[in-house]
Amino acid sequence: MVFNPPDSPTTDYVKRIVGMPGETIEMKGGQVFINGTVLSEPYILEPARNSFETTVIPVGSYFILGDNRNNSNDSRFFGAVPVANIKFIIQLNN
Repeated sequence: MVFNPPDSPTTDYVKRIVGMPGETIEMKGGQVFINGTVLSEPYILEPARNSFETTVIPVGSYFILGDNRNNSNDSRFFGAVPVANIKFIIQLNN
């Protein structure tokens, strides 16, 4: 999706939506867990070196991550992205 991150409202970012409103998300051991289930991410070349504690994605927001996890400024750092910050979403099959 293309959006403005909450910490930089005039900058366009392109990232992948991995968590929907109301879902529980966690990252540990280089893997993302949605509602306790490992998210299949064949597009990731290198697993993330950091973790993210379990959190519930707020209603009206999405949790986004960059594909280059170790060099991405994303929801792990600025939180879930409110719908109002989304410019458009492109649906992919992977």
